[in-house]
Order: sequence, then C-alpha cells, then structure tokens
Amino acid sequence: MRVLAPFAQTGHHGPDVQGHYRKHLGLAKGHRQRATTPERLMWMNLRNSIRGPKFRRQVPIGGYILDLYCPKARLCVEADGPHHELQRPKDKERDRALAQKMILTIRFSSDEIWASLDWVVEEIVRIANQRIAFFEREGKWNLPEE
Repeated sequence: MRVLAPFAQTGHHGPDVQGHYRKHLGLAKGHRQRATTPERLMWMNLRNSIRGPKFRRQVPIGGYILDLYCPKARLCVEADGPHHELQRPKDKERDRALAQKMILTIRFSSDEIWASLDWVVEEIVRIANQRIAFFEREGKWNLPEE
C-alpha cells in the first residue's frame, strides 16, 4: 500500500517536509506491527467485509496516525483504550484538525469492541456508506486526500 500526501504528489515542498512525511510513514508501520487486539479485531472484520468500503490501517494524515481510515468516506475510526481517558483534550484537538479536512472521526472504546464487535463493525460500515452516498450525491470527490 502506498499513501501519498499532497507534498509528495506535487514535489514543490522542500526535503524537510518530505522527510517529515517519511518519518510518519515509519511510525505508521510501527503502529501496524504493535496494534492492540481491539484494533486488530476491527481491522480483520472490516478487511474481510464484502459489504463495506475499503479501509486502511495506521494511515498518516496531517501529522496524525489514524487507526483505521476509509478514504472514500473520509472516515477515521479509532479504537480507544483506557489511556484515552487521560488524553481527551488531545483527542478533541486531533478530531477538530481532521474535521477541517472533512474527515469524520468515530471512536469506540476497547470495552465496546470486546463486548459488541459485530455491532461496532456494522456501525462503521453504516456510517461509511452514508458518507460515501453523501459525497457521491454532492459531487465532493474532488476533495484533496489530506
């Protein structure tokens, strides 16, 4: 899988920006290798779902690494463990920054994923399909990826 940021596509930014992006790609790879069990469960179910859109894992966008991302729906899905209780302000800031790029973030706690994995996956697919239908209807496909 290859993920390109706008600066990597256009090539008009300096090497420091491209180096910053490469750093985030390396971090994303590390996150994929150290994914939590709830993240892996969601990924396995979404990856193998024939009824839903395609998702990517640990995608770097705008200086953040998204647990799961559906580019077509501009949807970020986060699996929040207990440590997220302590970083709610950071999470809200991150969600606002992604919303400025028209990326919706939905969050599920690890407890929700463990208790109701099927429901979590159905919700993710439902929301993704709604957003895809909206973007198709409104003709918003020309939005930049990042």
